[in-house]
Amino acid sequence: MLTWIFLSLGVICTVIFLIRRDGNSSFSALMFKISASMMFVITAAVSMYYSKGDMRYGILILIGLAFGMLGDIWLDLKWIYKEEIRYFLYGGFIFFLLGHICFITGIILVNHLTLKTVLSCLIFPIIVGVGVQFASKPMKLDMTGYRVICSIYGSVLAMTVSASVTSAFSGEVGPSQILMAIGSCMFFSSDLILCNTYFGQNKTSKPYIVFNHLLYYAGQFAIAVSVYFIK
Repeated sequence: MLTWIFLSLGVICTVIFLIRRDGNSSFSALMFKISASMMFVITAAVSMYYSKGDMRYGILILIGLAFGMLGDIWLDLKWIYKEEIRYFLYGGFIFFLLGHICFITGIILVNHLTLKTVLSCLIFPIIVGVGVQFASKPMKLDMTGYRVICSIYGSVLAMTVSASVTSAFSGEVGPSQILMAIGSCMFFSSDLILCNTYFGQNKTSKPYIVFNHLLYYAGQFAIAVSVYFIK
């Protein structure tokens, strides 16, 4: 019951944040964003408490979501302290990267993925990592100073997608694997939009911001709730 209560509170906080958020952000919007992010961390914690499944998965997902919350804070601070934008942007990348490493580890452990399967999952991350290096020009993205970290982060994020989708279509599949796969795909889609918002031109309008955050928070809450159903 508590899982769904905190999930509902998270939805409410997200909606308020999106109403308050504008292209330049503000401290009040940041507070609602932190509240929404706290809700997906708490949702995972409560889900782990009620779950009778593998605790390693719950702990790793919880830690990963906590890193995500820190990444949320760090990235929004760059809109407030614009003179330190590079510092906050790199910090956000690193926090989210660490979070995805936790997600990947949890997926591999709980689904008992073999070395062969894990290696096959690397194909998509390699494509994404290399693609970032060549995509900026045709997509009209200015990644000056961020190309390397974008490739590394993009590859790790793609590995989360690859591992979770593979797990959802192999072995003993349940709601947890499906939710994790859906959540990671939403996360990936959100970051594709975010890439355009950060490095593109004239793509910081309200629709971009709203759609990006809707996908992001839906993905994070799906990942959090996956802990509840783990076996």
